[in-house]
Amino acid sequence: MKSPTALDCVWKPTLINKARILIVAILLFLVVAIDFTGKMMSILADGVLVLGVVASLWPLIKNQK
Repeated sequence: MKSPTALDCVWKPTLINKARILIVAILLFLVVAIDFTGKMMSILADGVLVLGVVASLWPLIKNQK
């Protein structure tokens, strides 16, 4: 029988530890996904506002020509 190492005292690949790692991985993914989605929503909202301004000014621009 081999003697336990320092790593064996800290990390034992039990079902609970595997579940914790899975939960941490999912949470880290969600942090990135939510941040990315927030940026995309902000860009899309800005685009809609710009399109609204252009659509409002389009008749004025068209009549000047």
